[in-house]
Amino acid sequence: MGSVPIRSAVVLVAGMVLVLGLPARADRSIMKDVNDVSGRLDIDELHHGHADEGFKHRISTFSPWPSRLLRRRATEFDLWMDLDADGSPDRVVYFGFRNKRLYGEMNTYESDGDGAHLTVLGLVTVRRPNRSSLVAVIPKRWVKGEPYRWYVSSFFLGSDQESECGTEYACQDKAPDSGWIKH
Repeated sequence: MGSVPIRSAVVLVAGMVLVLGLPARADRSIMKDVNDVSGRLDIDELHHGHADEGFKHRISTFSPWPSRLLRRRATEFDLWMDLDADGSPDRVVYFGFRNKRLYGEMNTYESDGDGAHLTVLGLVTVRRPNRSSLVAVIPKRWVKGEPYRWYVSSFFLGSDQESECGTEYACQDKAPDSGWIKH
């Protein structure tokens, strides 16, 4: 007799999910960064989750910015991925703007005594849910599996080719400030 209310609650919740169309896979906030860097690309929050076609990452900033801002020299977001937990990046997604479109380019990343070597794997799906965020979906075929580790860096150079940080170099942010996030 005591199981009837529990069964009713389960049926009610399942019905609400069907009626409301709640997503089976949702983003979850993974990290909030502090307002620690000048410039429009100061990272505020990072989210990650799953989409049917791959791994979803959202980068949010404290200030709004137009997509075309990413066409400037030394102005970009980079999503770094460590696929084998050795503490060094194996992939990097570079976010930029060209041909009037925001894009994300997935690259392999290898570093040796001669510097970094990149090989383009292809483009990732990128969209702007609002004026201060971008969302990227990374195809599963480019990630060896879970878990992997990741972080985001941003670089911003002002319109007069001088940094809002008061130097000739781009304002830089990294989230998290040290280490990696486990996906």
